[in-house]
Amino acid sequence: MKESQKFLALQILKLIGVGALFTAATVLSPTFLYQVLKQYLQYKFKKPYNREQIRKAVDYLKRKKFIAYPANAKNSYFYLTKAGRRRLLQLKIQELSIEKVAWDKRWRLVTFDIPETDTRQRFQFRRKLKELGFFHFQRSVFILPYPCEKQINLISEHLNIQPYVHVLTTERFTADKDLVKHFMLK
Repeated sequence: MKESQKFLALQILKLIGVGALFTAATVLSPTFLYQVLKQYLQYKFKKPYNREQIRKAVDYLKRKKFIAYPANAKNSYFYLTKAGRRRLLQLKIQELSIEKVAWDKRWRLVTFDIPETDTRQRFQFRRKLKELGFFHFQRSVFILPYPCEKQINLISEHLNIQPYVHVLTTERFTADKDLVKHFMLK
C-alpha cells in the first residue's frame, strides 16, 4: 500500500477512534458513511479523496484487523477492534509532545527502576523521554522544566511499566544553573 493510502487509512482510523463516525454509521447506510468521510477528509486536508480511495483505506484497516463491521447487517457500522485501539494508542504516543509554557521555577524529575526482564520497555521509555526533550540527569533520572505528568502516565501505561515510573516535582536547587542554560530559561 502506498504511503498516501496508509496516511488516509490512519486518518480514518483516528476518526473512528474518536467516535466521530460511529453514530452516523450505525444509523445510516454505508454509502452515506463514505460520503461523510469524503467530505470530512476534503475539509480537513484540503485534498479531494474519491470513494474508491476511501474504500481501499477502509478495506486496509479491516485487513489489518484495526476495524470490523458486519458484512450482512442492514445498518452497517464500523467499530474499533482491540488491535485498532492498540494502534491508535501507538499513534498517540508517536505524536505526543510537551508544551513549552512559561517556566514556573519547578523541575519535573522522572525516575524509574524498570526490571531487567523488561529491557525493551526500558529502552523505549528512555528513547521517548529523549524525544520529548528531557535532559538525562542521572542513570534513571530525567529532568524537564515543564508539566509532563499526563504524557508520562500515557507512555508508562502503554509500555505497562506504571509501577516503576515516578514523576517528582521539585523547586529550584543549588546546582541547577547548567539546566537553566540548557533549557534556555530565565
